Amino acid sequence: MTVPRSTLRLQLHKGFTFDDATALADYFALLGVSHAYVSPITTATAGSTHGYDVVDYTKVDPELGGEDGLRRFVEKLRAVEMGFIVDIVPNHMGVGGSENAWWQDILEWGRHASHARFFDVDWHSPDPALRGKVLAPFLGASYGDELQGGKIRLAYRVDEGRFVIEYYGHVFPVCPVDYPSVFQEAPELALRFTGLTTQPADQPRAADARTALVTIAQTEGGQAAIEAILAAHSPDTPSGRDRLLERQHYRLAWCAPPPE
Repeated sequence: MTVPRSTLRLQLHKGFTFDDATALADYFALLGVSHAYVSPITTATAGSTHGYDVVDYTKVDPELGGEDGLRRFVEKLRAVEMGFIVDIVPNHMGVGGSENAWWQDILEWGRHASHARFFDVDWHSPDPALRGKVLAPFLGASYGDELQGGKIRLAYRVDEGRFVIEYYGHVFPVCPVDYPSVFQEAPELALRFTGLTTQPADQPRAADARTALVTIAQTEGGQAAIEAILAAHSPDTPSGRDRLLERQHYRLAWCAPPPE
């Protein structure tokens, strides 16, 4: 291990990758730099320019060159006798959109999600409206206005057998426990999801049921049933979507700007 003598901060992104930094390593060494100090390298939101909006801590960001690019960079640093320091940011995470599987997990399963303990969520809020829920202040206007305006809508992911709530580029999963209520227009689809709970032991059964739904929904009858469900929760029927949203493990909200 080399002792840090002088560091050079490198801001990695898809326009300046590991390979770009590798090409400059000789120059850095000539400057007398002892260590390359780089921005976060785990997978961030697509197109991130800074890397702090992490969505997957388990993989090196492919936009930076992935693990292979990282290995080439480290090998080059060793060749010029330079060290490597990585900015680790466990308190930073990107939670918008749908790229963060851990975040999607707690939105879907609440306090019983397998990743629930990875987040500091107050499941016992003194506010009854937030008890057992994650506050999700992603709305650009009041909840009622966005719901009435059809901006918050129910959608179905064909390849996943999954119902979600979409709001522009943000995605909020519907808990499988609530699928039977969604299937009121197609009760024949509800059987596999009937009796589910949020307990971890039931979650594999939910996954199997969604896999079966993928196949069923590809049939003519299945497609018609899904279309009927989406029509029943269309922008013309905000009350149906409101009732469904009230049962989820998150509460969509608007952070109004402070008064001037």
